[in-house]
Amino acid sequence: MSLPLDLFYLAIALQAFVLALVLVPVAERFGRRSGFMDAPDPRKIHSEPKVRCGGVGIYAAFCLALGLDLALAAMLRESTLVPEALRAYLGNVRFVGHKLAALMLGATILFVTGLIDDRKHLPPTVKLALQIVSAVPLVFA
Repeated sequence: MSLPLDLFYLAIALQAFVLALVLVPVAERFGRRSGFMDAPDPRKIHSEPKVRCGGVGIYAAFCLALGLDLALAAMLRESTLVPEALRAYLGNVRFVGHKLAALMLGATILFVTGLIDDRKHLPPTVKLALQIVSAVPLVFA
């Protein structure tokens, strides 16, 4: 007996959501301890310091969910728990691995750029250059 396809996709989305719910507060504590704080300024709407690294938790949740789902896809390729409509595609995951790796490399470059920018306020030209560099792995994949 396999799960309905919609329920299967909902389970995958809920997995990433729950991971983010758990990891964003962890990232907030990390941000407070590491000094990733945005100070109040007349140009900003907040009047007290705010943590600037909630994206760390979201990015970590995304990476963990993707890694876990890829591992599950490899293990459950023949399982009857996986909907029939999806089972036919699981064998192809290994053929797109290099494309997923390129996507993750580009995303990681963007993530690290944003993290450094939150801490050191990078000039726009440097940020643009790093954004262009982040697209290079995708072009070659």
